[in-house]
Amino acid sequence: MKRFFKRIAAGIIGADIFLIFAIMLFAFIRVLFLIIQKDVSISKYNLAVILFAFLILGFLYGIKSYDKRTVNSKLFKINKVNFWITILVALVFSLAINIILKEGLRIVLEINNLVLLILIMILLMYPFCAILSSYFILKKFKNKTKRIAMLLILNPLFIIIYFWLFMSVVYSSIYVPCGVSIIGVDNNRYTISTKNLELPLNEKIIKIDDKEIKSLNDVRSYLNNLESTKEIMIETDTRIFYLKTYSIGNRKYMGLLLKQEYCEKKY
Repeated sequence: MKRFFKRIAAGIIGADIFLIFAIMLFAFIRVLFLIIQKDVSISKYNLAVILFAFLILGFLYGIKSYDKRTVNSKLFKINKVNFWITILVALVFSLAINIILKEGLRIVLEINNLVLLILIMILLMYPFCAILSSYFILKKFKNKTKRIAMLLILNPLFIIIYFWLFMSVVYSSIYVPCGVSIIGVDNNRYTISTKNLELPLNEKIIKIDDKEIKSLNDVRSYLNNLESTKEIMIETDTRIFYLKTYSIGNRKYMGLLLKQEYCEKKY
């Protein structure tokens, strides 16, 4: 019975590591789409299936590693040292995130959300802390290059970045861009005449010239494809008005402050 529970524990640790690999994969995909200025389009069902597949594969890999007594099974084996290091690191990062949200974004986490954040940090930080603790426990670890590489890849700062990019993919699987609203005018020397217009604030832009607008990427794409600055027609829910575009360096602007609107995806 003791061996059974140890195998289950090894499977859970393997699932946790593979979950982080899945998060890293989606983070990499998100970066690629940011580079090409496209929105990641994946359904929440496909996302759930992929994550579930990674969890199952990780669970099976963890059990197999335990049975074969591989290096990874020893490296990530839970013990008192890596357990308490993980708790400490998770608490520190949870506190830091809570402070940033509260002081920087004016978002106050409720106690249940804070507990959830701590649990997520524990799952995300465990592989790094397990590798770090191996310096005290596995002093005769042979593959030192592998250990250093994993410490670098799984370090807490990178993990937070991976997770943030992953959550943006999760958000885009649930919500879809459904318009761009005008929230103001940029304050620079090119927008003096624009400030004199009675702009329809908080209204969605339907079209720029003949280009239908659904997202901020649509706006950027249209402006960047202009061969030169010109007067453009902007159509909103209630009116049509004209603006003169301007360029700074190689990029073109129209001087409006815009907000991306999102709607829940319908399947």
